[in-house]
Amino acid sequence: LTNKFAFAVPCPAALQELVLHSPLVELGAGTGYWASLARDQGATITAYEVAECGCPQGDAFLEIKNGGSEVLKSLESNVALFLCWPVRPGGMPWDLDCLSSFSGNVIIHVGEWANNTFLVEPNNGQTTSLLFQEAIKKQFYVENTVHLPNWPWCRDEMTVWRRIKV
Repeated sequence: LTNKFAFAVPCPAALQELVLHSPLVELGAGTGYWASLARDQGATITAYEVAECGCPQGDAFLEIKNGGSEVLKSLESNVALFLCWPVRPGGMPWDLDCLSSFSGNVIIHVGEWANNTFLVEPNNGQTTSLLFQEAIKKQFYVENTVHLPNWPWCRDEMTVWRRIKV
């Protein structure tokens, strides 16, 4: 089910949060399940996945464009970034690349956080690198948290981060 739909379970409150912060770009969209549900609720969202990690277009819930963190460099400042389980095999911290390339004000993250995971090692969770978790806290603050339904092995939640004004 996770490969067909998504590794995190959406709920109405989470989808409304995406609509509220629309327009959005989702990186690491996988099948596009979250993006398609958000679009059905009224969000303006563009979904991207890198070719080697994405699903065949015939299995996608909407059009998935090919691209990674490089697409963030040309975004308008009013576009929010949506990251759902931004993890890659082998622990490559591409989530940190996304954070470094993003100049907008809102990041919506779905996944686990350090010390709020079922994993013993590493205790930063199975969805996001520790480097990303440390870096986002220096540049953004949590504006809202949405508790999500979870698969039995997860402690996912949605956090909405707003850039700290200097």
